[in-house]
Amino acid sequence: MIELNNSFKNLNKNYLFVEIENRRKNCRRNDIINLGVGDTVRPLFRSAYFGYRQGAKGQGNVKTYKGYPPDFGYDFFIDSVVDRYSRLGVKMEGEEITVNDGAKTDLFLMMPLFKGVTALIHNPSYPAYLDQNLAFANEVRFISANRENNFLPLPDEIDDDLKGKSLLIYICSPDNPTGATYTFDDLKKWVDYAIKTQSVIVFDGAYVDYVRGNYPKSIFQIKGAENVAIEICSLSKGANFTNLRLGFTAIKKQFMLKGVSVLNTFKRLKSIQANGVSFANQLAGAMAISEEGEKEIFKNTNYYLQNAQIIARALKGLGVYYTGGVNSPYIFASCPKGLNSFDTFDILLNDYGIVVTPGSGFNFGGENYIRLTGFTQQKSAYRSIKRLKSFYEKYS
Repeated sequence: MIELNNSFKNLNKNYLFVEIENRRKNCRRNDIINLGVGDTVRPLFRSAYFGYRQGAKGQGNVKTYKGYPPDFGYDFFIDSVVDRYSRLGVKMEGEEITVNDGAKTDLFLMMPLFKGVTALIHNPSYPAYLDQNLAFANEVRFISANRENNFLPLPDEIDDDLKGKSLLIYICSPDNPTGATYTFDDLKKWVDYAIKTQSVIVFDGAYVDYVRGNYPKSIFQIKGAENVAIEICSLSKGANFTNLRLGFTAIKKQFMLKGVSVLNTFKRLKSIQANGVSFANQLAGAMAISEEGEKEIFKNTNYYLQNAQIIARALKGLGVYYTGGVNSPYIFASCPKGLNSFDTFDILLNDYGIVVTPGSGFNFGGENYIRLTGFTQQKSAYRSIKRLKSFYEKYS
């Protein structure tokens, strides 16, 4: 008799953001400010909207109608990604890029791509990393990201029994949920460690469009990464594509494991899993990450960063410890003493009308923190300040 995969028993009943939405729906307030789920609130900017409109319009004409898209992406979109990398000083070939419908899809494909995995995950971190590995019964080990290491752990902090072992290392920089961002030097330490131990780095670049200043925007800006890294990127948070769904994965041709091409194996797996992404989405994406479009991305991400700074300044004035809000739309703030993450979430929701994300939902290392997001209208960011002030003054 066929049985369900028992590994799913190791997962929480609901995915974190499903649980948050269920609690929000059960709240009777009608004045809720949502600073919780990291969903964009602004429309497509001009270049992306123009591309999407043109692509969709073409589907209504027999001469320009498109059927199945190429499995790995239309040439025009792949070329735009290659150009984007070139502006970062990274040489990438078109065949090293594959399209996806958002980062989470290709993050999931890391599971069947590798076997015998021990995953090393920051604690706290994006919950999909943990859930996906648990669902495939992979061994999961944590490395603590905390106040003492500025939420940026380094290889020398790996548990002694793991040192020297090949690992599947997850790195998100700028980080979700903490907003912490690795420097070039610190990211090089991770790359060197992966080379030394024959580990694989999965670099989640979902928030690289928010980087300001001299920080890496791609793992491939680090020498040696071409031999150990897979980079998964998304247009969701930079170009407001959370509804359109579009991103890309980059793997260099020279990346081999036991003489086998990781790129070719991933592409073979990808062709089993998906039928590509729509023409209209990719045309919009190509316009969005063009040299001109990236100027609009910069303005768009500035809006969300400004919202995060509005909230951050209020927390600072209240004496609340937080991190993030500089290269990231996220702020990771401490809960009042005596309240855990979900206590804080419930009180803020039901008594103050603010949705946040409980830090414990990002693994146990996030307990006693909440994540607030700049993904809101600016007037809502300002409105939230008074409510947050009342909450922290009452419970601190």
